[in-house]
Amino acid sequence: MNCTDWRAAILEGREVPGLEAHLARCVECRRLAGDLRTFSTYLADAALWEEPPPDLCDRIVCMLDDRSQPRLRRRSRSRLAAWVVGAAAAVALFAVWVLGDASEPDWQTTMVPTESTITGTATVAGWNTEVGTRVVLDATLLPSAPGDHTYELWFAGEDGVVSAGTFRAGGDVELTVGVARRDYPTILVTLEPLDGDPAPSDLVVLRSTDA
Repeated sequence: MNCTDWRAAILEGREVPGLEAHLARCVECRRLAGDLRTFSTYLADAALWEEPPPDLCDRIVCMLDDRSQPRLRRRSRSRLAAWVVGAAAAVALFAVWVLGDASEPDWQTTMVPTESTITGTATVAGWNTEVGTRVVLDATLLPSAPGDHTYELWFAGEDGVVSAGTFRAGGDVELTVGVARRDYPTILVTLEPLDGDPAPSDLVVLRSTDA
């Protein structure tokens, strides 16, 4: 089961083999799962699919409108029509966002802790883009960073290190970095003091295993 099939099944409320297995291995779908299930409940509401009477627009305008002000009436009808079009567009955009961005990751790597106080493993999934790399880090094993620190994810290679961004708590974290992993094959997560120093600290808490 790929991401498109899994997301379509969730939106349609279908129980098909492989749903949970796909969710367990796909960081991106796991990140979207809550929103998908919420939107699925809206789609299942029969009231949303009932055909409205043909004169509904005029009836609503008449209730809100003062007939002595034709300009207001036309404006109200225009706004109502814009709202209907806008709502339909929102549903369409949501479908494009959920189903159109359903590509499998271009690569995925396991991250292991370097501190004895942290147990388990994390994963990073990456999508190559024209401007760099989009990554989703599943770091549920990390506790929240102390108040005067933050976590930072780095791409490291022969030319040095490049920051992909910071985050404060574990979980699914989406970040973007302006380089390709082929040029910076090692991925690190460090614990950074909030001291304004842009260089990575020596406290590496996670490191990729396949580079």
